[in-house]
Amino acid sequence: MQLDFIKLVAVLGLPLLSTILGLFVGNIILFDSLLISSACGYFCYSALAIHPAYCLVASAVLCLVLFLIQHTQIGFWAIAILLSYCWGFAFALFAYHINGNSELWFYSVLISGFIIMLLLHIKANKNSLK
Repeated sequence: MQLDFIKLVAVLGLPLLSTILGLFVGNIILFDSLLISSACGYFCYSALAIHPAYCLVASAVLCLVLFLIQHTQIGFWAIAILLSYCWGFAFALFAYHINGNSELWFYSVLISGFIIMLLLHIKANKNSLK
């Protein structure tokens, strides 16, 4: 039974994970827009108790607006810096808990995660301008 589950994860999970990582690295601007709009749509439904159809429409509009804003000079830098920090913080929190609440790991991963994510945003922006 355990081996069947591992095979299932390997067969289904690894290609899905590879696709998500490829999308993430290849076009982080689109990934960020989808992630933020999905989170806002979920918040709209769960916390504000608005009808799911309205939340879906609001989420789609937000995704489009965020994607378009990230293709302007000021919008790109504002969102890229903010989201790079958020991604770095999420990675740092993960490292902090894995390494026994080590602040050194937290700040090291925060700084390196922020830099890597900012570079991915810059790369995606340059690719989208071609």
